Amino acid sequence: MTTGVDFDIEFRVVRPTGEIAWVHAHASKVPDGGDAGLVGTLEDITSRRAAEHALQEAETLFRTVFESSPVGMALLDHDGCIVRANHALSELTGFSIDDLTTKVLNSLVEGTTAAAIADVVNKTSEDRRILRADGSIR
Repeated sequence: MTTGVDFDIEFRVVRPTGEIAWVHAHASKVPDGGDAGLVGTLEDITSRRAAEHALQEAETLFRTVFESSPVGMALLDHDGCIVRANHALSELTGFSIDDLTTKVLNSLVEGTTAAAIADVVNKTSEDRRILRADGSIR
């Protein structure tokens, strides 16, 4: 604090009950406060840290299921463009994952127009003919 630089730190504390809590501490040197002029805050961020941890676990689970699924899967943006594809879809279509992420879903599904993209997405139980990289249909 003698340098006059603010600091922020997050750390764990043990409450009297034995429970672990996360705390965010911030301190600043008070202008013209000399060596003793500091102002600081402590904030309990336990619930925020728990939510961040739960989100991280959910993302890891999703990523694992998505990438290891034997079923071809793709994540689409609102225009039907593929933003992420798994290896099973790559094998099914014959396109590399990088190539798939440059495509629109309706370019892979035979007989599907851009206007019908929502119909394709919502009717997952129907069989669809996929156009492969080599021009064949599967």
